[in-house]
Amino acid sequence: MFYLQRYLRMFPLLAAAILLQMSLAHHISDGPIWTNVARDIEFCRENWWAALLHVQNYVSYGAMCIGHTWYLSVDMQLYWISPLVLVWLCAPSRGGGRRAGWCAVTMAMLISLLAATVYCFLNDFPPQSMIRLEDDDRYMKYYYVNTLTRAPPFFVGMLFGYVLHLKRHKMTKLPKILICLFWTIATAFLTFAIFIHYPPMQTDYDNQLLDNFINSFMRSFWATALGWIVFACKHGYGGPVNWLLSLQMWKLPARLSYAMYLLHMTVMTVMNDMQLSPVYFTQWNMVGKCGVNGIHFEVNNVLVVNGVALAPGGTRFDPNHEQFDQYVFNLSQFIPLAPSIEDVTIALIFRFFGDLVLVMALAFVVTLAVDSPFSTLQKIILQGGKVNKSQQEPAPNDSSLSQVAKNNDLTV
Repeated sequence: MFYLQRYLRMFPLLAAAILLQMSLAHHISDGPIWTNVARDIEFCRENWWAALLHVQNYVSYGAMCIGHTWYLSVDMQLYWISPLVLVWLCAPSRGGGRRAGWCAVTMAMLISLLAATVYCFLNDFPPQSMIRLEDDDRYMKYYYVNTLTRAPPFFVGMLFGYVLHLKRHKMTKLPKILICLFWTIATAFLTFAIFIHYPPMQTDYDNQLLDNFINSFMRSFWATALGWIVFACKHGYGGPVNWLLSLQMWKLPARLSYAMYLLHMTVMTVMNDMQLSPVYFTQWNMVGKCGVNGIHFEVNNVLVVNGVALAPGGTRFDPNHEQFDQYVFNLSQFIPLAPSIEDVTIALIFRFFGDLVLVMALAFVVTLAVDSPFSTLQKIILQGGKVNKSQQEPAPNDSSLSQVAKNNDLTV
């Protein structure tokens, strides 16, 4: 039942998303670059079974059905091995059961962190994709979608979950100085995880030691910070953060979040690839190419990233080289066309909210037509039609983030 409930909770929407990708998506539009959509559809028609069995990060890498669902495969694989730890967490408190639980979850976290760290330092991966193009495929295949490198944050979350379980019936009282310290550390971890990507994006960057450190610890730092936020909100130390995250307006987005996750990339790909006319190098079309790494565009098969030309092999191409003009137009001609910060902001906001509205609308329909009926059937079959009393009787601290999530079945 432990595995069956998890699988049935994830299966209906995932199967519906795969079915939509395999059938309806191909008939929405057409165009010169529609081959990208056709390729994704073909991947689903060939490897749908790997997505449903949650093994596609290993079995069908490079041809994954709904590519971003590799994370569901990793999450399910970690869920498969979680009973090795959970069996100790469920031991009776008497006779050292709680001590065994603490040892099990702590050891699982430390062993996974050590194993992932050793793996990263032995393989010298780049800190993210598009940093060293020659290593991009190796990074994605052997690091990014690898279950081992994703295990430490999973066990960090399990550790915080165990703490919340032990403290579920009483509020934890902490001194103010300790609360301030934990919030400071959590803020520092979140800031580190966000801004540490800036140095590797610079053209003169070369620090493999920092790369290995980022790959080994960054996601664990992020998980630790989120764990503290949940704990603080549950025990009355969340302040304005708890107030914001507990607002009723998050009910609908939270209920739709799983469907939005599954469908968003398909919607965005279709919207991008239904273009029927050429893209002229203008101010607004440049904005369309702006991303996290700066301005990207391609001319004669040469990728230009932040003004740095990359030859087809992925090596840097010196703009001062005498043959540079044979491959790419003189960048100085386009300097007057570079978009301002205001133009970029307006264009990205416009595009973001357009995609958001479309994805939310589609997710609402799919959730209403697929997820809600199957969720009700699952409760009737597996629980005998009984409703969980915790969803009918709010706890005394029902304004907390954890109670809002619990009452509205926001967990996947």
